[in-house]
Amino acid sequence: MPIVRIFFDIVDDQGTEELQWISLDDDVLGSRMYADDNVTPLTIGVMTNSDLPLDAPGAVELAGLQSTVNNGDVALRWSTLSESGNISFAIEASPEGENAWREVGYVASPGASSELRNYSYDVTGLDYGTWRMRLKIDDNGSVSHSPEIEVAIELASAYAIGDVYPSPFSSTARFTLAVGEAQSVTIDAYNLLGQKVLTIFEGDMPANQTRLFELDGSTLSNGVYLIRASGKSFATTASVALVR
Repeated sequence: MPIVRIFFDIVDDQGTEELQWISLDDDVLGSRMYADDNVTPLTIGVMTNSDLPLDAPGAVELAGLQSTVNNGDVALRWSTLSESGNISFAIEASPEGENAWREVGYVASPGASSELRNYSYDVTGLDYGTWRMRLKIDDNGSVSHSPEIEVAIELASAYAIGDVYPSPFSSTARFTLAVGEAQSVTIDAYNLLGQKVLTIFEGDMPANQTRLFELDGSTLSNGVYLIRASGKSFATTASVALVR
């Protein structure tokens, strides 16, 4: 029995693709068509991808995704070799070790193309630490993702402390702190007489990881307080006012 192998590309991944053919000799018993692994028999006449794992090409042929970190900002660069029908690229990020993806940027596609295109986007405002990043590609409602890359955002100094907010506060104030090297850290609150009124935190902090801390004012009187954070490699002070 003669064997004929047919190779083809499905160029439209919307809906269900259909491949049809005609048997020139219907009287030949034992005529068969096989797919993929050469052992899956198909009924001669019609084949659709709803029954078989036929992978149509995506709307975007991505050439690569790269990143550069500068002063805490992440500059992303990527290229496409071709595009057909995609609407946009959403930049997504998740902290290392978590599956908590969130959108941190968006770039619209100018339309279909068969030529090289270069894209860029600067992501700002991410906390210090290691992140996984990827592109979410929107193909008219059908979503796919690029391979992930890992990005490390490290402190350029010994520590970074955020503003205490809100100030003035009536019940609880918050602030962030990150340290450049792992160490034991103590955070205390003092009144203007230099008396310690509260210990906010005492323990170990890992390097390049932003932590959120709270100052509970429920036991404090109205006034201005100094928050002092110190460790092996740093010491810093911030102020906040309590007004009820």
